[in-house]
Amino acid sequence: MSGRQSKRFVFKKGMGKIVTKKERKWKWIYLLIMLFTYLIYIPAFLLDWLVLDGKFPLIPLFIGAAIPFMRRNHLKKIRFED
Repeated sequence: MSGRQSKRFVFKKGMGKIVTKKERKWKWIYLLIMLFTYLIYIPAFLLDWLVLDGKFPLIPLFIGAAIPFMRRNHLKKIRFED
């Protein structure tokens, strides 16, 4: 492996595959998005719905359901490009 490739690719033990730095960066970004969405955004809207008698929070539930699919498709596209 040349010096350029060793900086670009990282081998994760137990995974059996080579992961690019770009993919690792996006996995980290998606982790932060998912933590914010599932720990703060959706519970806040559910609390608003239950306590303050707001309308049912459809949009946060759709966002919560869509994030894993968006993440999977985007990471698959990154792997295909590299």
